[in-house]
Amino acid sequence: MGNLEKEYKYCQKIMKNYTKTFANAFEHLSTEKRNALWSIYALYHNVDESIKVHKDIEYLNKIKQDVQQIYNGETKKFHSNTKIMKPLAQTIYLYDLPKSALETFIQTVEDDFVFSANDTDQQLEQYCYGVSGVIGELLNPIFTQSQIETAKVAEANAMSITLGKALQLTKILRNVGKDYSNGKIYISIEKLEYYNVDLDSIYYNGVTPNYAHLWESYANLIERNFSYILDHLYLFDDDIEPIIVLTIKTYQGLLEEVRKNLYDVTKHANLSSYKKSKIYRNVMETYSKS
Repeated sequence: MGNLEKEYKYCQKIMKNYTKTFANAFEHLSTEKRNALWSIYALYHNVDESIKVHKDIEYLNKIKQDVQQIYNGETKKFHSNTKIMKPLAQTIYLYDLPKSALETFIQTVEDDFVFSANDTDQQLEQYCYGVSGVIGELLNPIFTQSQIETAKVAEANAMSITLGKALQLTKILRNVGKDYSNGKIYISIEKLEYYNVDLDSIYYNGVTPNYAHLWESYANLIERNFSYILDHLYLFDDDIEPIIVLTIKTYQGLLEEVRKNLYDVTKHANLSSYKKSKIYRNVMETYSKS
């Protein structure tokens, strides 16, 4: 096994440690696609952990420096994690990943370190784009590797970005209480005021009908975007379709868990291993028959 192959396996291990279901879903893909997805996920996790867990701006700057080096063609020595950066460099080269998307992602995560609240839904959408929509943008060249029509690739790219933003908004709806306890309010202040919702009161005194209506207004937007993407799966490579469906079904499951918790912001909605496995089996069985 060559060094680069070992480093791709290292990226795979990171993914399996944090999202085994999706890591398993990649097994039916070609080696090239699998490797590319592993490397992008490993970078995502590395950047995210540097701030959310370690609060290490210095390390994030090293990642930023390494990304700049890769696009300058300098790949002999890295300053952050070589076992992630080397395979990432190969993925960037093979799929011509947009530098702007990586830069936006890293900058958004860095800005999140001192973030406290979104004033408007426009700011919320921009945040969702910067932290997750850009990941869709990075994945799209892999998702559409077999697509030769430029217009369809562009349309798929818009879908990938929309998917990324919807996934992030789902996470926000799941983590309202957790984020609030950490001094962060991602739901926009304008929307809170429109629905006459005081998050402090919701957190300490319990959910109100107004909060449930506010929450559902965002959830309905997510569901509409999910439905639109599911209606346009033909834009993506055939082997990618089940991964997108699995992702959407899993995140729809998270929304349902919040509803089962009656929107209680002090409860962390999660899918059990059984439910994750059931969704995985149903999706994969559907595609194995088609």
